[in-house]
Amino acid sequence: VTTDSSNNVYAADFGGGGASIVVEFPQGSSTPIASCSTGLANEGIAVDTNGAVFVSGNNPNTGAGNLLEYPNGLGDCPTPTTLGVTLGFAGGLQIDRHHNLVACDQFLGIDIIPSPYNSVSSTIGGFADPFHVAINHHNGKIFVADPANANVQVDLYPSGAPFMTVGSASGLIDPASAATNPYP
Repeated sequence: VTTDSSNNVYAADFGGGGASIVVEFPQGSSTPIASCSTGLANEGIAVDTNGAVFVSGNNPNTGAGNLLEYPNGLGDCPTPTTLGVTLGFAGGLQIDRHHNLVACDQFLGIDIIPSPYNSVSSTIGGFADPFHVAINHHNGKIFVADPANANVQVDLYPSGAPFMTVGSASGLIDPASAATNPYP
């Protein structure tokens, strides 16, 4: 789940591991503005400051992790652009303040993908299963939910230098996601 600068709410449905949908809602309403099929088992959704919607998910037929872009938003459910980067197995997705996609590849780590989103510029490693990621407002830290290690690892961003780990001593058993407030 994410929001845009107009406080519309976006949800990526996993669809039980099969082809599923992404949905946009106005703030405070359960009536969708748009509901679009992605053809993926969705894992993450992010919206940039220009209203482009990005989705990470896994192809239910091949298992490959894909990234999709709806450059002008979900609107009338346009056909998304499949981006040039393939992930081993997609997890969560964020956008940093430089408009880089920050994507969890559950097999490799956290991939940093700059515009035009055709290649990975760097990967932050050190996780067993980087499932979902969040970035703080100042873009100085990332928070990675790593259920295989039963923790949330906090690293400096974009270097990936370890900062701290929150785990079982803090009550975590199977962390699936992390969230921060992206707007001041």
